[in-house]
Amino acid sequence: MLFVAADDGGGVAFHHVLPVVKKSSAECDILAMFCTNTEDIMDTEITPTQLAIEYLRRDKSNLSPAQYLKKLKQLELEFTDLLALSSNELKEEIYFAWRLGVHVH
Repeated sequence: MLFVAADDGGGVAFHHVLPVVKKSSAECDILAMFCTNTEDIMDTEITPTQLAIEYLRRDKSNLSPAQYLKKLKQLELEFTDLLALSSNELKEEIYFAWRLGVHVH
């Protein structure tokens, strides 16, 4: 086991350094998987469930747990359908809703 001393201006800190050993590709992949800090990975894919929960979080209705779950499932299906639309299809849906008077303030 090898330790290295480093001074970054705040005092001496000892860092553990693994000995250099040639590893196979599979071993490197496994080590990389465990050494990756998952907090640094940003997931930008929004799921229908996340959209439904966010919608319900902002909804002021007083729902029972059963009503909440029913509404959650309904919204998940609706958001799944909306996320599958192309840009033009989504614009058509928005225009159709606007013509029906559906809007959010």
